[in-house]
Amino acid sequence: MSQAHRRSMLAPLGLLAVVLGLTSWVAPAFSAGVRAARMAAWRPSSAAFAGSDVGFDKGRALKAVAAGEVQLQQAGPGEEDEPFIKPALWNTPVFRAVALVAGGGVAGQVLPFAALMHISAFGIWFGTNVWTTFFAGITMFKNLPKQTFGKLQAKLFPQYFQLGTGCTAVVLLTGLRLGLPAGPAAASLAWTLANHLYLSPKATEVMLERYARQNKGLKDPEVDKKLGAQFGKLHGLSSLANLLALVGLVAHAAALAARI
Repeated sequence: MSQAHRRSMLAPLGLLAVVLGLTSWVAPAFSAGVRAARMAAWRPSSAAFAGSDVGFDKGRALKAVAAGEVQLQQAGPGEEDEPFIKPALWNTPVFRAVALVAGGGVAGQVLPFAALMHISAFGIWFGTNVWTTFFAGITMFKNLPKQTFGKLQAKLFPQYFQLGTGCTAVVLLTGLRLGLPAGPAAASLAWTLANHLYLSPKATEVMLERYARQNKGLKDPEVDKKLGAQFGKLHGLSSLANLLALVGLVAHAAALAARI
């Protein structure tokens, strides 16, 4: 089988893998939006709307809330932690990571414009990493309430590391085709995957557990100390892995600069 024939067979597979990896972000975002809307639902606590057979009027409801005629009722015990939907296989971090790595790998071997793909993927991830690590994250930390900041990061980080996984896989495989050293990109991919598959999700899980305890007024010095230590360890390792991934990108940039 000729090389051209093999490429023509692999190209659709690579495209499918990339599409599956990227579009798998849409369903979790939709699920999170639906869940947020569900958690934000309110029930009137006064006679203003009780027993009324009139359809729901959003404008009237907002005015009633502002005037103090009704109060927002919080979700019942356990409702906030109840998952709205069980993620399908293709919505799991492992599936997305495999799809992005495989898609990037196949694309790196079959697409003719490898140099363009390489520069684009490297520039997107390198710029995103620098911006997030040294500007966006620090700015949000200094200007947002603690829990708001943490919950926002919990939504951003999965997408951040998915983007990093996909871009670094493309950088690695197109780099091999272009004759660039593979070590820095491979190391960067390994650290990004460690964050995407374990460190970041686990740190987020512990963080949200701490928030839930704080919001419910639960106080147990031993439990709180254990959770604090666990979060500190995971957060530190996650930050270190992200920094090492960035170091790998800088080393790869040096190899690119030497070719110019």
